[in-house]
Amino acid sequence: MAQSANFIWGQGEDLTVELIYKEGAPGSEIVVDLSSGYQLRMDIVVPATKERVYTFNSASISDIDPVADGAQPDSTLEGELSSGVGDTPNIVISVPRALTLPGGAVYSKMTGGTPVLVFGYDIFLRHVSSDRQAKILTGTIATEESSTLWL
Repeated sequence: MAQSANFIWGQGEDLTVELIYKEGAPGSEIVVDLSSGYQLRMDIVVPATKERVYTFNSASISDIDPVADGAQPDSTLEGELSSGVGDTPNIVISVPRALTLPGGAVYSKMTGGTPVLVFGYDIFLRHVSSDRQAKILTGTIATEESSTLWL
């Protein structure tokens, strides 16, 4: 079962999510080396409709949206998967501020007829050689509007 975490993302700010992914029996979990053989995908969606607002991929992943026909445009994840040691994050996701500024995919949902200020997200991790994948994190990203919009 995926863990849950909620984030607050200020408009015009970069959002960095740092995670430590561990596996094992409760109490004896160990940090997993994600530096090779793993792929990560994160979708940001409008909760009411599940419309994808933005997708991050850690690698070139062949993606066919089950709802829409054809390959869907994804953005390469700004971040990394690494070995991680102790309390060092082995997943770092950098969500660029440009998404919340005019012209950005999130901005277009924050403004307009029915503004959306809270988005849903989930993160899947795939082990490439075994093709085993699991949802590792889910939750919400609440956006806070800003008076100052600085590119």
